[in-house]
Amino acid sequence: MNLVIRPAAPEEAEEALKLYRSLLGREGVTWDEGYPNAEIVGEDIARGNLYAAFEDGRIVAAAALEEEAETD
Repeated sequence: MNLVIRPAAPEEAEEALKLYRSLLGREGVTWDEGYPNAEIVGEDIARGNLYAAFEDGRIVAAAALEEEAETD
């Protein structure tokens, strides 16, 4: 297996969203049809926060890295 991990590019947003959508309904997944959406994925990519793992040029995993928000 040749796995490459790097920030996702704008042209890979649709593929990343398809991966996210494929997880809907699985145990532990709290997402729904409205979240994450194309806008959120695009924003994550634009900020350089969406990292993807590629195998044979295909996204097999993805994660958005965010700074933790301060809470009171």
